[in-house]
Amino acid sequence: MDLGAFLDAGIKMGFLTSKMAQVEQESHDQYEESMKMLDYLYIASVLISGAAFILTCLIALRLTKLILVPVQKLEEVMKEVVKGNLSADVEYDSKDEFGEMATYMHEMNTGVAAIIKDIERILTAMAGGDFSARSADRSSYIGDYKK
Repeated sequence: MDLGAFLDAGIKMGFLTSKMAQVEQESHDQYEESMKMLDYLYIASVLISGAAFILTCLIALRLTKLILVPVQKLEEVMKEVVKGNLSADVEYDSKDEFGEMATYMHEMNTGVAAIIKDIERILTAMAGGDFSARSADRSSYIGDYKK
């Protein structure tokens, strides 16, 4: 082998070695950049998940309050009605289902109170000897109360 070919092969080998080192450095740099991006994505996903969890909890608390407050008001009035206080009234004005329940509860209490007053008036008249006393408000007697 002559010296020129040997030098030429050495130059080519040096060139290839430097190119391999350059490719290795670029590969390492890309790896490091990918790892940094992966770290950023991990942090972003943790932050987004945390924010979604907090938002979900806030929405759940709000919905719970929207449901519990009217139910508690209706429950308080029903406890009063059970105790015999037919003048107890729900102070809840809304167009939702709870508002309808409050309206029906008010109508029920008013109807039962009217029937009791009518019966009380009839019994008072009978106690005074007037056995011809009749209901003054037959329209209050609806459903099972008509019998």
